Amino acid sequence: MPEGLSKNIKYYRYPWSEVFLRRLFGGILLALGLPTAFGGLWLLVWGLCKIASLLSAWLSGQVTFEAFFSTVFPMVVTGVLVSPFLVILLGGGATELNKLPSIGVDDSGVYVQLFPIKWIRVPWVDVLDLQLAPPRVRWATDVLRLKTEPLLFGRFSFALWVGWWAGIPISPQIQGFDELLQTIKEHLAVVEQTNEGQGGQR
Repeated sequence: MPEGLSKNIKYYRYPWSEVFLRRLFGGILLALGLPTAFGGLWLLVWGLCKIASLLSAWLSGQVTFEAFFSTVFPMVVTGVLVSPFLVILLGGGATELNKLPSIGVDDSGVYVQLFPIKWIRVPWVDVLDLQLAPPRVRWATDVLRLKTEPLLFGRFSFALWVGWWAGIPISPQIQGFDELLQTIKEHLAVVEQTNEGQGGQR
């Protein structure tokens, strides 16, 4: 059991045979992307300072426009070409690491494991519903939609083709799949009954 979490949480995890290659691939992408991103950030700062210096020199007549353009244009092109590469490395790595997250459930909410070291709790009141995954999502059959976006989870949902909203994809390969879906449905039914009761009292 992860440190600091309740002993009453029921955990559902994927077999290592299902997640090992995904997480290895995601880790490799991040390992390549993070140093590249830091190097790119340094080059960006240096490039902006260089452009500002050249712009000031051009405006003051110290260099011609041709000299200014011939120096700045390659820098801009390099930045444009490198940016998609960084998005693929960092976005792809984060997406693969979080494609099949472990899930925990108790009376207070749902727990989802990200990166895969951090457990994030989502209260049941912040869970919208349980829906079938869109047909384009072939590696999961169900999606638990959320009102909130723990650690930008909505961005992962979009990247995973789950939808624009935050959602936790659930695959039949998760251990205890049927039990997990039934438990989620029961908790959502309790939340719905509570909301209906509160609405009737107003």
